[in-house]
Amino acid sequence: MAQTIGVWKKWFCLAAVFGLLFMAAGEVLASGQEATVSVEDTAALLMEEEADWLKDTANQLAQKSGWDVVALTCGDAGGQTAQAVCEEAFRTYASGKDGICCLADTDNGEIVLKAFGSSGRYLDDERVSRILEEAGAPFLEQDYTQCLYLMLLRSDEAYETGMTEGAAADWKTPETKMPGMLLLLTVVLLALAAMAARARRGR
Repeated sequence: MAQTIGVWKKWFCLAAVFGLLFMAAGEVLASGQEATVSVEDTAALLMEEEADWLKDTANQLAQKSGWDVVALTCGDAGGQTAQAVCEEAFRTYASGKDGICCLADTDNGEIVLKAFGSSGRYLDDERVSRILEEAGAPFLEQDYTQCLYLMLLRSDEAYETGMTEGAAADWKTPETKMPGMLLLLTVVLLALAAMAARARRGR
């Protein structure tokens, strides 16, 4: 009897350890991808030092947030809307699904700041609207460097401020922790089932 209990304890501990290791490995893989930063002056509106300055600013945001950050100018939208240009640019230059794209589109006469994936928890419509209002002034004055800089800077500040109230409430609900717990529970239950079957065969 004591030997049987010892076997059960051994298998239970092993199942728990492997479950925790599996979850930890998943977290590492999910967070291990390096963020991509890209400044694309397709409209040839920026001087080299201005593009470098914008890239440094974008790098600071990417390093602290883990977001992909894309900033670009566009002088020929090819018949696309500014929103479509922005979305295509993010798909082209970003390596993941989380990040932002800042666009100064002189063809459509618009600026766009679009949040993708988890960055939307920090950049909701209200925050984006305020940023675009501020960045719109230098855009109208044809100061495209300052325009893009303000979009990057205010996005950085939004990240530092934290998630918007609604996003934070959603993110902190217990349901967000359930997948990992369910995975561990599944591993433990499978291990217990295997031990029970082995114990029956040993009788």
